[in-house]
Amino acid sequence: MVISPDDSSYIVAFEDTIAINKIKKYELEQKVVWENNIVSSLAYNRRSYYFVVGSQEGNIGLYIQRPLKQMWSIENAHNGAVNALLFTSDTQKVISAGADGKIMVWDFHTSTLLYELYQSEKNIKGLEFSDEEKILVVTLESEVLVLTMKNLEVSDINKIFNSRKDSIFTTVAQNKVAIHSKNKGLQLYELNSTKLLKNFTKFVYSNNTLDHVRLGCTQGDYVVKPPLDISLDSRYLVSTISYQRIALWDMREVELVGLFGDGERTISCVTLAPDNQYIFAATFNYEDEHMMFPTIEMYDVESSFLVYSFEIEKEYASVVLLRVTPNGRYLIVVLSGGTLLKWDIETLELIENRGISCHEYDI
Repeated sequence: MVISPDDSSYIVAFEDTIAINKIKKYELEQKVVWENNIVSSLAYNRRSYYFVVGSQEGNIGLYIQRPLKQMWSIENAHNGAVNALLFTSDTQKVISAGADGKIMVWDFHTSTLLYELYQSEKNIKGLEFSDEEKILVVTLESEVLVLTMKNLEVSDINKIFNSRKDSIFTTVAQNKVAIHSKNKGLQLYELNSTKLLKNFTKFVYSNNTLDHVRLGCTQGDYVVKPPLDISLDSRYLVSTISYQRIALWDMREVELVGLFGDGERTISCVTLAPDNQYIFAATFNYEDEHMMFPTIEMYDVESSFLVYSFEIEKEYASVVLLRVTPNGRYLIVVLSGGTLLKWDIETLELIENRGISCHEYDI
């Protein structure tokens, strides 16, 4: 999901359908079907109302938001899924990466392939810029590469992380990269020197690992990605410990700020409010082996108190996305199957979709 530059709407994709929803009125604005494609990646041009999508079939499409229509498409841009998309800071180029291990640079206006930036033998899962596009962080299946850039060309390559047969996820902020893996936990590297600054897992609990959280977001273009969340000012990172507790880290000082939650429920998603005042988490318990009822919890960062929560009573439902709008007013909740809920953070009013029964209670 991405949010428009004026915070008026958000774009979400499910399978072959791309939908634009109004934030304030909470209604479907427009939708379009990308025939014969399953959307696998999405990125917004922050200077205009264009966004680009990639598909599992290896295609790339550029769309304009109003009216919602496709401006161009690139067939077989990659041999396999398009897993990551970026706009350059001048918004004149689109960078794509895919399961074929290629990083490609395309002209935003004409969809022409400008050049192949990099070729790996492994599936590329993610791309993030740092230091005014002087560094490109490339996430592979079990490795992280730091590409030093000059005029959008690779001048040097460093491998800073390798964990065989392990799923890894990265988040970039403060000219650092946080790398999460199942086997090694959470580690923080300085990008210019590629030096390991801190192994957060050993720093907090020597016997616990920081486990996979479904979603988070980057601070720049609001592209949702697993498993960590960075504050909009890039200062703080939020993660989980053993699925049971929430940890807030200071990226600048490289230290633990605080722990949240009682460890009695399993955490599936976490996110930070833009002003860093609140942490939101989606948790669940299994009533039996076939049912779970997700709960949205709201924590005050300063006191670490759980200040509010509401339970969503829906069989087989799980929360796959939490997202606070950049203005800090609304919490967007996406359930499995595509149900979207909007929660007004100021009034604590939950606006619900049909078929969802929600029980609210204060703590």
